[in-house]
Amino acid sequence: EIDNDGTIVTRADDSEAIESSGDNAVITNDGDIETEGATSDGILSTGDDAVIDNANAGDITTEGESARGILSTGSNASITNDGDIATVGDLSDGILSTGDAADVFSGDTIETTGFGADGIQSDGDDAELTNDGLIITTGDDADGIDSNVDDAVIDNDDDISTSDDDA
Repeated sequence: EIDNDGTIVTRADDSEAIESSGDNAVITNDGDIETEGATSDGILSTGDDAVIDNANAGDITTEGESARGILSTGSNASITNDGDIATVGDLSDGILSTGDAADVFSGDTIETTGFGADGIQSDGDDAELTNDGLIITTGDDADGIDSNVDDAVIDNDDDISTSDDDA
């Protein structure tokens, strides 16, 4: 179990603020996370059955190519965002889940800037994506919510604003 109540700052490529590689991980962020560098995710979980909670007080800011706010690659992930997520960089999604059967909920603001920097993206089958917060994306191919897989369910209950081409 990982529980962050403080401030984490990283300033190098491949430098995640919080990283877990085992199954059944429980990650809670009530603090501030700031990363600067390519592939420097705010929170990274690579195991199955992860529970990731970016709580009300948790703000995540990333800057760099492929520096996502939250990235989960395992199946059956449960991701909850109730804090603010801001990313700057190409392919720097606010939340990216690549495993099957993910359950993603965002109840606060996600703002991304960069080519292909989606607000919420799911690449796994049978995903459930729920947005109850504001999503703002700026950049070519930067979608508010993106899921190109089988049997995904998307529920959007707030505003999504995208700008630039193919978004």
